[in-house]
Amino acid sequence: HGYVVLSIDALFWGERGRKEGVNYDGQQALASNFLQMGSSWGAFINMDDVRSAEFVASLPFVDKDKVGCVGFSMGAYRSWMLSAITDCIKVSASICWMNTTEHLMTLTNNQNKGGSAYSMLIPNLRRYLDYPHTACIACPKPTLFFNGSRDKLFPIEGVKDAYDTMQAVWQSQKATDRLVTKIWEEKHFFNKEMQKETLEFFNKWLK
Repeated sequence: HGYVVLSIDALFWGERGRKEGVNYDGQQALASNFLQMGSSWGAFINMDDVRSAEFVASLPFVDKDKVGCVGFSMGAYRSWMLSAITDCIKVSASICWMNTTEHLMTLTNNQNKGGSAYSMLIPNLRRYLDYPHTACIACPKPTLFFNGSRDKLFPIEGVKDAYDTMQAVWQSQKATDRLVTKIWEEKHFFNKEMQKETLEFFNKWLK
């Protein structure tokens, strides 16, 4: 058996989204309906990813001990969340999505404007765990985070704070060799060199 890496899409598109591109009004209307029914669109997305991972791991031609996940942007958020909430994922890579609430809560960021924020909001979770704390639930799994120093969506100071938090947790479990946190001289983009290092990471830990 070789290894399998789930590539997680950045956004939930829907029929209208496929025709018109990203439609934040449609996303927010969907999230509103979830909330009115006492649920969360963000939680639904996470559990849908869990079920997908469980399905892949259950296939007879897949080695369930060699399943990983990778995502870019919103897909990166979904990748580290998936690794945190299911042991079906053995290795994860998240490109261009990690920060702290403190640095994301600005007037120009989606966290305050709306946009795609509703796909990441889990009611009450932020009262107890910030984003890097939640990602640390995956420790000591092999985990990779890349962010760009010129990424306008994720303030670099917040990236550094989040990386420090996660490094401390992996270190506490004597697993620092299993955590990669790297800042690239790059915008919100997954360039070829980043892709190469990510594939090498999976080759190392899922061989």
